[in-house]
Amino acid sequence: EAEPENCSVYLFSEDEGPLGFELTLDDCSKSSTALFTDDADNFGWRHFAKDKEQALTLRIRTWDPTSVVSTSSTSAQWHVPQTLHCHFGQGGALESHRFPLGGRTCWIRFYPRGDAEANEGKCSLFLCSQDNG
Repeated sequence: EAEPENCSVYLFSEDEGPLGFELTLDDCSKSSTALFTDDADNFGWRHFAKDKEQALTLRIRTWDPTSVVSTSSTSAQWHVPQTLHCHFGQGGALESHRFPLGGRTCWIRFYPRGDAEANEGKCSLFLCSQDNG
């Protein structure tokens, strides 16, 4: 249950597999990548945005996060079409599917218009690992 004056937004899928998605409610937008395993899975945010007493517009954009290609044990490539990332505002992120790299399980987090701390006109790109060390 969301805090008072906040709403929650969740995405459910009947199909299994990885899915990248961005949920937008009027001017609030959040994105994630999830691995759906059965029709009971849902992903989203409990305190997504302030509740409004007017008509709302909910939009969703999805992408296939599995398109990372490990070109060797030490390199990978992820093609992100401009038609996908050109609609993101600052703070909106795309995440790739997990992939092997250098003996680790990694993923890429890409902010086309930069994360919250980026200079205007700059993107932010992070290589993430689920492995310690």
